[in-house]
Amino acid sequence: MPTKDDFPENIAERDNVVSHQPGKEFAQTEANLNLSPHPMAADDSNILVRGMVVDENNQALEGATVAFWDQLRGKRLYVTQTERNGEWFLRVPSDQYYLAFHKDDLYDEVGYIMIVPQTDAVQEFPTVRLDFNPPEFRITPTEKYYIKCLRALLRDDNPNAWDLDEPGYLYKDDQLVIFAHLALNDVNSYPRKTNYALNEIPPQWRTLVVLGASVFGLISRGILENQNQFDYSDSGLTLNIKRADHYRSSSDAIFQKYVEAKTIVKAHWKVAPYALIRPSVPFHVRSYAPRQWRIR
Repeated sequence: MPTKDDFPENIAERDNVVSHQPGKEFAQTEANLNLSPHPMAADDSNILVRGMVVDENNQALEGATVAFWDQLRGKRLYVTQTERNGEWFLRVPSDQYYLAFHKDDLYDEVGYIMIVPQTDAVQEFPTVRLDFNPPEFRITPTEKYYIKCLRALLRDDNPNAWDLDEPGYLYKDDQLVIFAHLALNDVNSYPRKTNYALNEIPPQWRTLVVLGASVFGLISRGILENQNQFDYSDSGLTLNIKRADHYRSSSDAIFQKYVEAKTIVKAHWKVAPYALIRPSVPFHVRSYAPRQWRIR
């Protein structure tokens, strides 16, 4: 499991990134803990933890939310917000947590697994940087819905399930968003052709898009595993790492269900009446020449 020693930042380096008030002692800021409106553990036996959040320019980020979740991120346990100088403080029991750092939809959300050890000293957390997302890279609430659905279907909702040494999801959020858009493009292009955006599709199409996106996700993972497969033999011991075939068989099985569902949905889909009479160009003008039409 990663610890604070795994991160390059130390306290001196962090203080060089963001300016602090000269001579400010931690004992002075600790008094602010009792004034915080955010829920926290009040037991004196809990460990005092602190850290800092900066923006894409390495400037202190005020008002960012720091949430301590259980490892499966099923329940938020403790939460606080960063102060004007970007620092945050909290008292929590010694345990292993999933930490989520979030400002708003303008910034990326950062999360990782962290252990709070049983210690008498203050537990320092590494400085977290929240990068600014331009509009085209921001994840919308609709896309977050499909991310959650895809993680559930692909069994990628537990960051500890695949690698205990370096916990993390198999798929990144932006990858799952791409798969959802690829699936929607495929559904739209299938006869009868439609032109829905992800936040406009009928409710009965949501499962169809999730199925299609999972196919793209499994294909993508299978391509990666094709590059990672190998055979090893030593002293009579043979090891074969060929996981690509498992992803391929899973994608083939879901693909068959996806095609069947897509065919049925599009065959029974009724185009709205206004779409039949809506012209494809702004307007038509008939010329004075006999039996001739001009599109202007």
